Amino acid sequence: MATNENMKIWDKVCRTNPKDTKKMNFGPGLTAIDPTSQLKKATELWGPYGGDWGLENITFGKIDGTKNDFLAQATFYYPGGSFEVFADDTFASRKDAFKKFVTSLRSKALSFLGFNADVFAGQYDDEVYVEQQEKRSSSDGMKAMLDRLLFDNMGCSEGEADDVTRYCCGASYVELEESEYKDALTCLQGVKAGLGGGGWPAAKTFILSSGKKAK
Repeated sequence: MATNENMKIWDKVCRTNPKDTKKMNFGPGLTAIDPTSQLKKATELWGPYGGDWGLENITFGKIDGTKNDFLAQATFYYPGGSFEVFADDTFASRKDAFKKFVTSLRSKALSFLGFNADVFAGQYDDEVYVEQQEKRSSSDGMKAMLDRLLFDNMGCSEGEADDVTRYCCGASYVELEESEYKDALTCLQGVKAGLGGGGWPAAKTFILSSGKKAK
């Protein structure tokens, strides 16, 4: 199916790792999102905060007719454009009060682009959905570990990665099923340990020079 360019960012950031959430123990029991996880994901997309993306022209003002309610406003910019964002809250006279406003502005802006859309859509109220995301996050973590091992530690090309995973699982790298990531990692760690020395480069050489498939 062709990718919808308008949904390109949304589709990359809409799902939330359960490890990056926490149930609030007050009020309606909403799900809170770790703001650092949002920063990390945005940095993966656009680079460090304050470069090609961030907040500018931040202003704060007291809301008329209230005692301690303030409104914060800023312009959020990113490679796809810019837009205004607002956040209101009761001002507390503590040293991190303005930091809280900035975090709220950034989180709200990112939500407009689809970040953590499953949480804002209430899907985290569904235990089955949360369980599915836990499994998905675990699988994504296994694939990231396998990627680092193959391409960073072993220095494989794409073709070599195919040969290595065929040795371990009987399938090329691009054909691996999610359930096979762990098997591939276990196999490769076993090969390295069995050689007794030479590290990952030696394991790569051994596998690529072997004409047999591991069971």
